[in-house]
Amino acid sequence: QFREEASRCSLQLLRLTEELNVNQTLHSYLAAVIDSEDEFRAMPEQAQRTAQLLMNDFEISGVHLNEEGRQQCVAIDQQLQVLKLQILSTFHEPVLLRPRALPQVLGVYSSIPTTAEGNCIIVYQSDHYHPKVRRKSYDVYYQHSAKRASLVYNLLTCRNALATAIGYSCFAER
Repeated sequence: QFREEASRCSLQLLRLTEELNVNQTLHSYLAAVIDSEDEFRAMPEQAQRTAQLLMNDFEISGVHLNEEGRQQCVAIDQQLQVLKLQILSTFHEPVLLRPRALPQVLGVYSSIPTTAEGNCIIVYQSDHYHPKVRRKSYDVYYQHSAKRASLVYNLLTCRNALATAIGYSCFAER
């Protein structure tokens, strides 16, 4: 429940950030400060750099688009954030294996918990004293996952959709 609430809060903050990144009023005020050479030069160097970075964020977020385009970018970015959280959560899920599929070295050098159905629960044992156990648990834990591959594909597709909505030919240009 805590993880779900933290994810929900994170998504709300990210949505707010994206809405601010396409706010034309904020963009015009910042542009006016940067364009005013006297005002801009009077600012501390860190403030100047921050202003330039914020201007870059405005530009790559689609502030130049019409209202519908800006809202589309915010919605796509929200989808991106959800996909990122889903991908990250898959890296912390234990891997379940049938006992027959368990690499022998894991059964010999470590005690493996099991589920009620008899599946072995594999977690990455990065601090195990035996190097073979560390290596095999890594291999099993980070093996190909169709679920993860699908999420990554969707993430890349969504990134491309965001880039083209903003006016770039691909996400790498953004």
